[in-house]
Amino acid sequence: MKRAFILGVSAMALTCSTNAWADPAGAHRCAAHGAKSRQHNCPRPRRAAASDDVHEEIAQLRAEIAELRQQLAEQSAAARVLAAAPPAAAPAPAPAVDTASAAAIASLTQRNEELTRRVDKMEKPGHLPFKGIRITPGGFVEMTSIYRSNNTGADIASSFNNIPFPQSRVANTHEYRMTARQSRLSLLAEGDPGKQTHLAMYGEFDFQAAGVTANSNQTNSYSPRIRHLYGTVDQKLNDDVTAHLLFGQNWSLATLNGKGITPRNEVTPPVVEAQYVPGFVFTRQPQLRLTLDLDKKWWFALSLENPQTTFGGTVPAIASLVTTVPAGSGFGGNGISENALSINHYPDVIGKVAYEGAYAGGRTLHVEAFGMVRDFYERLDGANRNFRGWGVGGGIATQIVPGLLDVQFSGIVGRGIGRYGASGLPDVTFNPDGTLAPVREYMLLGGLTAHPTSALDIYVFGGEESQDAHYTTVGGINYGLGNPNFIGTGCLIEGSPLPCTVQTKAVKQITAGFWQRMMQGSWGRVQAGIQYSHTLRDTFEVTQGGAPTAKEDIGFFSLRYYPF
Repeated sequence: MKRAFILGVSAMALTCSTNAWADPAGAHRCAAHGAKSRQHNCPRPRRAAASDDVHEEIAQLRAEIAELRQQLAEQSAAARVLAAAPPAAAPAPAPAVDTASAAAIASLTQRNEELTRRVDKMEKPGHLPFKGIRITPGGFVEMTSIYRSNNTGADIASSFNNIPFPQSRVANTHEYRMTARQSRLSLLAEGDPGKQTHLAMYGEFDFQAAGVTANSNQTNSYSPRIRHLYGTVDQKLNDDVTAHLLFGQNWSLATLNGKGITPRNEVTPPVVEAQYVPGFVFTRQPQLRLTLDLDKKWWFALSLENPQTTFGGTVPAIASLVTTVPAGSGFGGNGISENALSINHYPDVIGKVAYEGAYAGGRTLHVEAFGMVRDFYERLDGANRNFRGWGVGGGIATQIVPGLLDVQFSGIVGRGIGRYGASGLPDVTFNPDGTLAPVREYMLLGGLTAHPTSALDIYVFGGEESQDAHYTTVGGINYGLGNPNFIGTGCLIEGSPLPCTVQTKAVKQITAGFWQRMMQGSWGRVQAGIQYSHTLRDTFEVTQGGAPTAKEDIGFFSLRYYPF
């Protein structure tokens, strides 16, 4: 009994001495969620001092670390003594005492390990202090090799809607490229002006832009571009309700989230391909988003997002019809020719509700549903005309076997939603009188990701985007999308002089691959990945030529180093 009493006192002393460092479950949540630790009531990270007080701040931090290490040494010594002490003579209930002793020693050892992790985290923080903010760098450098069975002249982002038919001679050649353009740089800056307010700015950039002098002949000098650049304000309204404001360029609210409705928690297919997988719903665009979360379980969001319209089908020869405007030198900033911009006068409006929970022994569960309203705009016969588009969709991300197998499903159906899919199918087509007709479409994506070891991820995904026909033939001219009077007799014959005017009905893909982390430590990680995809571009059936299909097989090999 005396030994059990000593063990109990030792464990209690360690609990008291480490009380300021919070509870183990909270520590795990903070470590797991990093910059988003405020959502889990974690201790607020130390605020950096002004520049002239940096040395004092560092000295104070080192003193705290030394004190913690001393506590750790004392408790470790106590654990060793208790473990080595011979068992005292005891009557029959001795096994119960031994059980209590073993439990106390195990608890003491666990707390020692937790304290060690906390000290290591203080010595090697994941952010840099600067004045009143914390700066967290991120990104990776990548070299990727790409092989395509049919040459499309693309880099690491494939154009699924433009897979060529055998009629094109170059389409019968293979394609091999090497690229570093998907390498990324990111920066997260955070500050806390008050106990209930958290501010952040996030920027992420890659090199998939190309100036007029970009080429692969000598310098391979491609340009950086914005992927994400936004600010956030998180304001706790009461114990259960927090408001989140996001402004800037980010993933669309229509993109599947993995935790609540929070930035940098989107669930993207883990592929090498920069255009992801057909059926994946995404855009990255400027937006203004307001989100409310109720106790981190229910989330509600509304987003106003930058509009743009994509067109398909024959454009009527009507002089008064205006649907686009050339982007002038003021758009590019230096006189560089830009793509035409569609004329729009309302933002895309997207609303989403999400639930965050657990089931069947703690398996994480994220379920969401969203809807969008879009406006398509043109000038015709001296009047401005509006046409409504819409979409409804949702998704789920959950664990089938915690730590071993994850699954995700997402999709959307509607009219005028084409540009929100990875294949880039058209939003609208034209009627013979020049009016716009939003195209009906659906997108589906599903995937499994397995983690057989802590260093290996294996994934299989499949997706599809499919649209309905909308057409008319007037005066021998075929208008709209999917008109059966188009001709496809020459599509499958190399060099054929016969027409191939078919249009895409659906894009389907199945893909598989893996990521192997070869080295990992405080200095970052090195990982290699291989991906294979098989893609079909199906067309609408025509009376002359049937419904030809174009196919593409793509292989990727990627090496990445994540230093942060």
